[in-house]
Amino acid sequence: MRNFRSLKITSRGVVIFLAACFGFLLAASSARAVTPADADLAFDSLNKVYWDASAKYFRRDEQGTKKADFWFAAQLWDTVMDQYDRTHSAEVKKQIDDIYDGFVAKYPDWTRNKYNDDIMWWTIACTRAYAITQNERYLKKAKDSFDFIYDHFTDDTFGGGVYWINQKTSKNSCINSPTVIAAARLSVLLKEPTYLEKAKKVYEWQKKTLTDGTGKVFDSIGYNRGRPLMCLALQRLYTERAVKIGLASRIRQRPILVRPELRRRGGARTIALEEALTRREVRGRGRVRTT
Repeated sequence: MRNFRSLKITSRGVVIFLAACFGFLLAASSARAVTPADADLAFDSLNKVYWDASAKYFRRDEQGTKKADFWFAAQLWDTVMDQYDRTHSAEVKKQIDDIYDGFVAKYPDWTRNKYNDDIMWWTIACTRAYAITQNERYLKKAKDSFDFIYDHFTDDTFGGGVYWINQKTSKNSCINSPTVIAAARLSVLLKEPTYLEKAKKVYEWQKKTLTDGTGKVFDSIGYNRGRPLMCLALQRLYTERAVKIGLASRIRQRPILVRPELRRRGGARTIALEEALTRREVRGRGRVRTT
């Protein structure tokens, strides 16, 4: 999400590993369906290669001690919850708690991350962790994280939407779409309709601003792409003002065409004495030659 080079470096090991596992399973799917044993094998292999049980985090690479990046760790947490939804294993349920403990030990204050989409992915995962465990800390963290982003990084610039980073330079699909998901989930878990209204509001803005209506989703709208929209808004504002005060009708008309007395006079008008003298003085200056 930051940039593609960084993404390849920070998560390529996990991505390649998962692609190899699931690619093999898909290749075999023409001969037989993927079985629960296949899923267990893939999950167990993921844990064996990347999970550090003592430190309670997934490693970024096959070897080394660096932890998975902020946003990618949320996706890995979701993967563990996928396994729990399928197996209801007590061991996997414990790992759900362990991942959270290890993550907050490294990142106790999520608001210090300038990338709002990173926080929102964890917000979504927290709602899911609460639904599984009924541990209130997950629901509280989800609500607090969502409220922080929505309250600080949502405004009417470009017509609405949520900013991607805290410098407020652009509004991207990668933050607005997860915001809709998080808000919808919170509306159910908290039984608060205000979150559903926020979900609808951001969804409508996302659909209107960052899609073309045929299924294509645009990455972002920032000040470069937003300036034409701002110009259009100003044009509309000044046009409406010109119509309201009658200026528009005067601009559309040429007095010499709509006033017969001006046509008869060849467009001439009465010139005040002061203006005539001023013109004569200017013409006189033009005739003076310097030596």
